Amino acid sequence: MRSNSILIYYKPNNSNVSRLGISASKKFGNAVKRNKLKRIVREYFRISTLKNSGFDILVVANNRFTKQKEPLSEKQIFFIREDLAKLFKKIV
Repeated sequence: MRSNSILIYYKPNNSNVSRLGISASKKFGNAVKRNKLKRIVREYFRISTLKNSGFDILVVANNRFTKQKEPLSEKQIFFIREDLAKLFKKIV
């Protein structure tokens, strides 16, 4: 599934616990920017209901924010969280 800022691949696994993988290449930005994205995704996954649904989930950062050298702004973080909410709802 795809949104403006992220791409999610998922498949069911044989356990009741979901596993999360996060991929953000160097094209996405420097280490600060990539780690900020990873923290946002992990926190959203931690509080979501997907944690106990039995899926393997891979979140891939899209190149929407790559042209900027600055860290993620609050507006961009809002859009990422909004996209995560939409895509995680489609999984469950």
